Amino acid sequence: MKSKCIIRSLLSLFLCFALLAAAVCGIAENAEATEQIPFSAGGTAEAPVPLGEGGTVFLFIAVNEDGSEAWFSISTDEETVGSALLALDLISGDPGAYGLYIKTVCGILADYNVNGHYWGLYVNGDMAMTGADGIKPEAGAQYMLKFE
Repeated sequence: MKSKCIIRSLLSLFLCFALLAAAVCGIAENAEATEQIPFSAGGTAEAPVPLGEGGTVFLFIAVNEDGSEAWFSISTDEETVGSALLALDLISGDPGAYGLYIKTVCGILADYNVNGHYWGLYVNGDMAMTGADGIKPEAGAQYMLKFE
């Protein structure tokens, strides 16, 4: 009888430590996550919001579902447009067979599996033939992600 009580006490103590460890891991994970720059923080074609640091400067335009635009002037030393936008918390997504599958832009979700929409990528007004993580940023170029 006494051994059952000791086993229950040890089991309860072990479960308390396990829950505490899980809570600490969850707090640490959330502390590392950053808030994505919201669509409303973007500027206009006449006054794009400057973001980042680096030698290559390009324009990034996010177009949401109703056609509204958010303009950003991106300065970067990143190797690809995708990595520049990820580093500035303008986009997020998942790696896929064809590269980065962009799911959110400025906090707006367009995931074909969830809501039947996707983000169309345009380079200087033309539909891109590759993903954002396959495009080297060019000074003065215009990159657009459009809710479609």
